[in-house]
Parts: sequence; structure tokens; C-alpha cells
Amino acid sequence: MKQLNSSMPEQTFEKPIIPEAPSQPSTGKEQVEGNVEIEKKHETLEKQIAEQEKQAQVTQTPIPTTPTVQTAPAPVKTEERKKIEGILSEDLKELFQGMDAEHKAEFKRKGEETASALEKLVSTAKATAKKVAKLISNWLKFIPGINQYFLEQEAKLKTDKILEINKEKEEGKQ
Repeated sequence: MKQLNSSMPEQTFEKPIIPEAPSQPSTGKEQVEGNVEIEKKHETLEKQIAEQEKQAQVTQTPIPTTPTVQTAPAPVKTEERKKIEGILSEDLKELFQGMDAEHKAEFKRKGEETASALEKLVSTAKATAKKVAKLISNWLKFIPGINQYFLEQEAKLKTDKILEINKEKEEGKQ
């Protein structure tokens, strides 16, 4: 029999791993403290991740370059337009130079709109004294502190000159 035992392989069984029970019963206080520590670690990790993401965004943000101003190509001005703008700007150089930058920009913008509207009226031969005078008066009102008498006088002079352009154009068509 001795031989039988020796020919059989020995079988070994592993013991299952059983967590050791605490030597003292848990009061729950240690468990709460453990949870608080875990939460603190979790918050710390979240803060670190947030900082890393913020740094990554900073490094990924392209460095702003100076923007290139793209201006629309200047419209080609017709001879009529040049004449109208010349008439509108007559005798206003000193007033224009006396304005602050904001008023200058607004006055210039409105002047260009007025010149464009007048050019359309003249080109369609629908320019009447009343329409032309109204456009010019509305534009001149943008001059700060303008005298009403001066406004009416300038509007009348400029209207007469623009109507001459209109008359010349009509005579040229005949």
C-alpha cells in the first residue's frame, strides 16, 4: 500500500481569502472619516484636472494677431458725384475742422449718403428744388450749434448749384 500512496499525486487545496475582521467592532466613526478622506482626495483630483484643462486651453488658444482691416474697395465716383461732393463741401472746411472726431465721422457719413441720394436724383432727372433742398438741409443739421439762418442760406446756394448740374444734364440729352 505504500506504493499506492506514493503514486498518487498530492492534492493541495487553497484556502479562500477572507478579509480579516477588525479586532474591535466598528463604531461607524472610522467609516465616516474614511469617506470624508475619500471625498477630499476626489475634490483635490477634480481641482487638479480643472487646472490642467485650463492650462491646456491657454496653450491651445492661438495667439491673436493684429487684425487686418479689410476695407471695401472705394466706389468709382462719377463726374456728377465729384461735382456734387464739391458743391456740398464748399465753404464748410472751417466748420468741419472745428468738429470733434465723433461729429466729423457722422457728418462725413451723412454727407456721403446725401451725395449718393442727390446723384440718383440728378441721374434720373427727378431733381426738384424741394427734394434737393430737403436733403441738403437735413445733412447740414448735423453740424453742431449751426445757426438756422446759415443753414437755410447754405442749403439754398447748394440747391441752386446742384439744380444747375441737373439742367446741364437735361440740355445735354436734347
